[in-house]
Amino acid sequence: MRRDELNDPSAPETIRVKLAETPGEWIGLVAVRLSVFCDEQGVPVTGELDEHDRSAVHAVAMIVGSDEVPAGVAVTRQGAALRASAQAGRYLPMSLAGARGGHKDDGRTAHAIGGARLVRRLEGVAQIGRVAVLPAWRGTGLGGRLVRLLEEVALARGSTRVMIHAQVQAKAFYDRLGYVVDGAGDIFLEDGIPHVRMMKPLSMDM
Repeated sequence: MRRDELNDPSAPETIRVKLAETPGEWIGLVAVRLSVFCDEQGVPVTGELDEHDRSAVHAVAMIVGSDEVPAGVAVTRQGAALRASAQAGRYLPMSLAGARGGHKDDGRTAHAIGGARLVRRLEGVAQIGRVAVLPAWRGTGLGGRLVRLLEEVALARGSTRVMIHAQVQAKAFYDRLGYVVDGAGDIFLEDGIPHVRMMKPLSMDM
């Protein structure tokens, strides 16, 4: 699929960015996270999946309109799908537990190509994290769409600010989305990767 077909409703395959609603979608986005953070960046699985996944709101980007597994997803699944299936059940979000076996979910892993999560932190502050997009779809604006969707969810749930622990190499990406470095901008390590804390105020006008 070409990048200029990403938002073309007449294309045989299109990208949909939405909140995860089924265990199959959850497994698909876990496969993306394991591929990006564990396989590419060396983060241990025990550091990638955590207790916050159970209470978080998760956004997923999926290829829809085709039963065939897209090439970029197939490559990811070779390295991550079995681990995703094994690990995802332990961290299945509580909001999706009732969808297990429901009419929306036929048990198949979704053709996920990106994902992100939203966790509520302090009063009025939410945190977006685990923003990941598979290599074949980077540079298409998909990461921004995932972040924007979760910002809207955070605002609707009463948050006034969003915090992100941004990898230093991704700082320019968050700059473009309106985030600014918080405080002194000290760099810290998470899972051995340099990060900087960034913030963004939320409003209906954003």
